Amino acid sequence: MGWKLSRIDLSGCDQIKPNEEIDLCIELEKECRAAIHGVVKFPNGKPVEGAIVKLFKKNKECRTYESKCEKKYEDRCEDKYERECDKFDKGYDKGYDKCHEKDCDLIPVTFTFTDECGQFLFGVESEKDYVVKVFFYKPEKYPNCHDKK
Repeated sequence: MGWKLSRIDLSGCDQIKPNEEIDLCIELEKECRAAIHGVVKFPNGKPVEGAIVKLFKKNKECRTYESKCEKKYEDRCEDKYERECDKFDKGYDKGYDKCHEKDCDLIPVTFTFTDECGQFLFGVESEKDYVVKVFFYKPEKYPNCHDKK
């Protein structure tokens, strides 16, 4: 990406006349937005149509064990972080916190459904941390909402 798409409307009194040439000077503006595009597929490689794809923004308070360990040595932070780093050193998962202190909440942003090719697209702010979750369920029998019980 990098540059915003510019639009110049050549209609009405600016419409091109027969045998006329128009020279345009277009100054591009810097683009600060970003996009997340993906394809959801079954294990056999077939695209998944109709899967729900939900976009979350990470809470700024969310930190990994690694960042807490770095903080331990830089700032001599609280014993709480030192205990977590000790757990980390003893073979605990190097992934994100288990959110037991509620400092790692995900903030829902939006959702979409995959198309017939399994594709989805989100327009997002750049330089933010996001999480994408995908869910697909196809019931064996679709319930008929019009049947009376």
